[in-house]
Amino acid sequence: MSRFWPFLVAGTLFAPVAWAEGASDKAAADALFAEGRKLMESGSYAAACEKLRASQRIDPAVGTALSLADCFEKSGRTASAWAELRDAAAQAQAAGLADRAELARRRAAVLEERLCRLTIKSSAVGVQVTRDGKPVDRAALGVALPVDGGRYTIQATAPGKKTWSQTIEIKADRESVTVEVPMLADEPGKPAAEEEPKPRPVSIGAGRGGNGQRALAVGVAVVGVAGLAVGTYSGLHAASLWSDAKAGCQSYPNGCTPESIRLSQDAVAAGNLSTICFAVGIAGLAGGAALWLTAPQAPKRSPVAVGISPGRVVVGGTF
Repeated sequence: MSRFWPFLVAGTLFAPVAWAEGASDKAAADALFAEGRKLMESGSYAAACEKLRASQRIDPAVGTALSLADCFEKSGRTASAWAELRDAAAQAQAAGLADRAELARRRAAVLEERLCRLTIKSSAVGVQVTRDGKPVDRAALGVALPVDGGRYTIQATAPGKKTWSQTIEIKADRESVTVEVPMLADEPGKPAAEEEPKPRPVSIGAGRGGNGQRALAVGVAVVGVAGLAVGTYSGLHAASLWSDAKAGCQSYPNGCTPESIRLSQDAVAAGNLSTICFAVGIAGLAGGAALWLTAPQAPKRSPVAVGISPGRVVVGGTF
């Protein structure tokens, strides 16, 4: 139990601090909410929306979300109001406030019929498209996205290309605008295509003839030598085991001891391994010699050089 005392003490010390911070945040959110509602009553919707948004950010609440949606709608920002109403419906549903959730959904459905939409199209690869300086995800290109009424600047950039931009304005409800990003022009003084790389020589003729077979011969001979070495060791080991087994049988009056029987079995196994290894070794040496002696002589000629570049292959050398 004593090992939990530090945690209990820490919890006791920090709980009032956490409560105080939470209470302070809620007080700030309430003050911002009250200021936002006051600004709405005076018709200062832009400032009111900022206050309500700050309140919602500090202490999210369904009532604040509904007031913020109302502020957005009165200031003509129908897309922002629609998005806020959908969030309010989700918050109310999660909080068990069915009436408020239904109210938010009904208001969102009405606003959806008034939404303005902006579609940005771009088929060029490697082009970065922005809307008012904010990057537009490529997945959003070609999709009619809900937007608030107002002015928007669409810009497209790419390395080595001229920057393209267009400013459009959406004024009325239900207005849909499509912006097509054209192919970007090259920067002045920059070649349209990169310099063609020079062909890179690749030697494919050297090493032909009997060099490959001779290398194989050496490898087979090495296997043969290894086989003879293992066979020799196994044979000597088998002879030693057999000698120990015979000594045990001669000193025991009524036959061989169990240890002598085991040694004799190990001697037989070692002898068989020695025989197999000697056979492999002899075959390896014989095969290696045969491969070496039958390898053809390498032709006296220059290697062929092949140059590879986009769209062509250059071959040169002596044939």
